[in-house]
Amino acid sequence: MADVEQLKMAGHVMRCYLADNGLEVRDLAVQCWRANMEIKPLLEDFFGTPLTLTFGAIETSPGTVRFQMDEKELRSLVRNGLDLASPALNLHAWLTFPSMEIIDITYLTSYGVVNDKPHLLGLVVTGMPGTLNPADYTYHPLVLGENFVEAAKLNQVMFAWGPAD
Repeated sequence: MADVEQLKMAGHVMRCYLADNGLEVRDLAVQCWRANMEIKPLLEDFFGTPLTLTFGAIETSPGTVRFQMDEKELRSLVRNGLDLASPALNLHAWLTFPSMEIIDITYLTSYGVVNDKPHLLGLVVTGMPGTLNPADYTYHPLVLGENFVEAAKLNQVMFAWGPAD
């Protein structure tokens, strides 16, 4: 499990990732799976532990669930891949530690960009389930692992900073 000081120092890893890719923090908006997949090896090295790319939903307050797909939709996505003509994915991605602690580098930035709340840019959601910061958030994992990216053809979607590899 990461301690508070490690999490604070992980901000340096994020700044290096952005600089090395010629990105601004606002470029992380609506790029959750790609940004997390790319920063994953850097954070694994920093924390000295494997992390799992996790896809699912976020409950941002009781009864307000964002990015929810049911089992039928997930099966169809894996079977048929993302519709590249209209590549909307109703899932969010974050990283999960072996301890089940999560680190989400994109949600608050995405929310801040979409809702014109610049004070949220660059903020990270962290913690163990039930003790997250922000405290009222609950993460609901639905799919684990990077194999999902290929199965759902997410790696074929064009992004602001070029095609995914």
